[in-house]
Amino acid sequence: MKAIRTFLFVMFLFPNLVFAGSINYVSPESAIVGENPSIWISGNGTHFTQAEESIWLEKGSTQIYAYDYYAYGNSSLSAWFEIPNDAEAGLYSMKVYNSIDGTMTLDDCFTINRGLIIFVDPNSAQLGENIAVTIQCQNTSFEQESEVNICLEKGITQIYAYDYYPFDDSSLVAWFEIPNDAETGLYSMRVYANIGGTMTLNDCFGIGSGGGSSGSISAVNPNTAQQGKELVVAITGSNTHFLQVSQVANIWLSPGTPTIFPGRFYSVNDTLLIATFLIPSNAVPGLRDLHVYNNIDGTLTDPNSFTITPYNPTLTTVTPSASYQGQRLAVTITGQNTNFLRQGSPTTAFGQGSPTSWFGQQGSTTTTVVWFSQGSETIFSRDAGIAGDELLMADISIPEEANAGLWNVNVPDSCDGLLTLPNAFRIGRPGDLTCDGMVNFLDLRVLGDNWLEGANP
Repeated sequence: MKAIRTFLFVMFLFPNLVFAGSINYVSPESAIVGENPSIWISGNGTHFTQAEESIWLEKGSTQIYAYDYYAYGNSSLSAWFEIPNDAEAGLYSMKVYNSIDGTMTLDDCFTINRGLIIFVDPNSAQLGENIAVTIQCQNTSFEQESEVNICLEKGITQIYAYDYYPFDDSSLVAWFEIPNDAETGLYSMRVYANIGGTMTLNDCFGIGSGGGSSGSISAVNPNTAQQGKELVVAITGSNTHFLQVSQVANIWLSPGTPTIFPGRFYSVNDTLLIATFLIPSNAVPGLRDLHVYNNIDGTLTDPNSFTITPYNPTLTTVTPSASYQGQRLAVTITGQNTNFLRQGSPTTAFGQGSPTSWFGQQGSTTTTVVWFSQGSETIFSRDAGIAGDELLMADISIPEEANAGLWNVNVPDSCDGLLTLPNAFRIGRPGDLTCDGMVNFLDLRVLGDNWLEGANP
């Protein structure tokens, strides 16, 4: 009571007193140099629509101002920034100023990252050699770049890559022609990109005084796959002639059963092949040698360079995992290493017992049927669909007369076979989600969990 009287007395003495606003949070909380992020800023007690804002990121004496913003209301806005390529990496504070709230600060809430070179492979070459080098990076977007500059650097000596090919946003292969008169010793790898900035890996590449070498396979990317999976593999060679021969005669993975050949492949240039492999579902797991043959280079072998891992598709979760009789809910089923999209339209079953037919009810690869069954009782979905190789979604209405208890979840699929998650879904009587014959605080907890997971009462 005393505190209330004090507050009223202060307001009586200072009727124009305004309590300072504050910044609650920002989203996202990080960006890479060269990016142009849109950052959501949430305030408390703020007046974003009532005054013009100045918004900036600050680290020490460094300030990066937003070039535009939009206020959705007094307590939220989006600000657009252009992060300079030379911005210092680290934690920045977000600052917002207007004439009503003054300067508001959320300390160390935003991180600016620079690109990093993780490794290069191979890490050496000889004078006069033409070599392809795989460069693995972090905080980059190579596939989005119009141009990337790559060079080997030692003192004032620079050897620029004459071409490159991005495997993905974080890795690429670069081709170098090492001059015969280049200085020998350790070189640093330097990469410049609009997103990520200038990246340097010091003393990571050695140039020796030899006069070249025979052809070899220097990199395989990716170098692992599961049984039954299809993947595109980039094969990088050193001193090879993939493009000069009339055709690359063959590529294969061995030993092991069976020997695996690509379904198709092509030469990008003399040191890069792209091959598409479909790993048989019965391939023996383990290490494989990669072989490439043509009539100039002969048979090139990269020992133990490719790994086949066991294929183990499983169902992992059903969300929500319980409902009561008479309830309608959206059910999400997730799998791991599954192929719901790839091998036609699966039929999904929840229940004890087996469905009489797995396929034939859908013509689209993005639709499916979901049902619950327990004994002779069957509950079909109102609607269902395949959202991805590892995601199914269904709209289910539980009849008021449905049996209470635990239900299995089954997903039969032409690629994965029959997948089962035992006792994964519970149906209870209204108010008795634990199916223990009593309505108590345990049921309220399950009901709350279901509501958070998306079930409608």
